[in-house]
Amino acid sequence: KSVAPRASRNVRRVVAGAREAGPDAATIGRAWRRDAPLVMPYPNAKVGSGMIGSAHEIALQSWQLDRFEAIRSSSAGHSVNDVVVAACGGALRSLLLESAALPHAGLKAMIPISTRTVADADGSGNAVGSITADLGTHLTDPFERLQAVHESMRSGKELFRSVGDRSAFAW
Repeated sequence: KSVAPRASRNVRRVVAGAREAGPDAATIGRAWRRDAPLVMPYPNAKVGSGMIGSAHEIALQSWQLDRFEAIRSSSAGHSVNDVVVAACGGALRSLLLESAALPHAGLKAMIPISTRTVADADGSGNAVGSITADLGTHLTDPFERLQAVHESMRSGKELFRSVGDRSAFAW
């Protein structure tokens, strides 16, 4: 049995991916130069010594959704997700301040986003991507942090939706 048809299909896929990635790379480059709140996937600030060890701690807190909704409704244009990410950034800032490990540059995080369109609304299965967003850990004011998170999330989502599927998920 010949492997030529399979190899030919694979080459066609690679060429198709390269055709899509070229314009998308230009789109990403233009967005990065134009859009200050856009967070690129790297580099990230080091926290503490930067070493990752085997000792881990976890703390959990339960909050009523109404509390996040109240903050969202008092600040025009923000989503509940923006409020949750900003709250996480604030909690992380407090934790790092306590241990004198808060870096000067704000920390970034990979944030899951829905990739469903209106046409997919009734579809089943997962439709999730991710963006890199600013957590606002460098900002002392919670409302400034919320605004920074909102702008970063908006920019990341706009870029994600402006490039092809392969480039968005390779991002």
